[in-house]
Amino acid sequence: MTQNVRQIGLVDTTLRDGHQAPGVVFSLETREALIKALDEANVDRIEALAPGFTPKETAAAKRWSRIPKRAKIIAWNRLKLSDVEASMALKPHIIHVCFPASKTQLRKKLNMDFDAAAGVLEKCLDLARVNGFEVSVGLEDASRVAFENLTRIRTLLRYLQVENIRVSDTCGVLTPTSTRRLVEYFNAGNFTVEFHAHDDLGMAEVNSLIAALSGAQYVHTSLRGLGERAGNAAFSAFVKLAEKSNRIALGLTSAEAQAIEETFGPWLARDQFMSFLKTSPGSDVTDWIAQHSGPQSFDR
Repeated sequence: MTQNVRQIGLVDTTLRDGHQAPGVVFSLETREALIKALDEANVDRIEALAPGFTPKETAAAKRWSRIPKRAKIIAWNRLKLSDVEASMALKPHIIHVCFPASKTQLRKKLNMDFDAAAGVLEKCLDLARVNGFEVSVGLEDASRVAFENLTRIRTLLRYLQVENIRVSDTCGVLTPTSTRRLVEYFNAGNFTVEFHAHDDLGMAEVNSLIAALSGAQYVHTSLRGLGERAGNAAFSAFVKLAEKSNRIALGLTSAEAQAIEETFGPWLARDQFMSFLKTSPGSDVTDWIAQHSGPQSFDR
């Protein structure tokens, strides 16, 4: 019996979440080369812009949205109007606003209640839309929201006419069963669902596959799984898993994904950095950069 094959898109977050991994510092030239390579490999969206750029990075980033021939460049933003304003100046294809979904994140990160945060979100989206930008909303820490409270969030997103949402397992606590339940809940609301996994339980790729099979239209990956803490779903590992499932179509092969990771391997330095810390007591990332900087390696 032939199974249905789902066509889904990949969102690469190497240049945003991956850039938060210890010891990973991409030069501007490397970032532009990676955007080009991912676009040529049929990756659908590339998360390459975020707050906190240096003036030199900002000047370079203004041309990044012109590099891809088909992929869309995402600018990730905190729940702040100033972030959105800065991102709009970089001319991305998509303005993404991160909305802390759990009470813990709202209270500890923003010192806001739900209604106050909802008001700020509305202003951020209005600002982006009136300036002609496509928008998406990320539900940070969605995996730790009590299921009965998800209704309030879904109602807010429908009220704000949000179509593209990101379901984020920020603390990496989901299992395949809870992933399916969460994605199906938002998919039933007729959203375009992205799934963003973290690998704290070693299940980022498996959960991402379950998300895709449960209705998510996009899955987030990063090269070699780079990201904060345990990292994200690994690019080539997820592509291979999807390929083996015979139920997911991505637009690229696992061999093509692996070739990209091998090409950029010298700059995906997390393993080497962690080894450096173990063998060099008292050292930190500044020492690592000083020892490994070069004209094609690092540019701060």
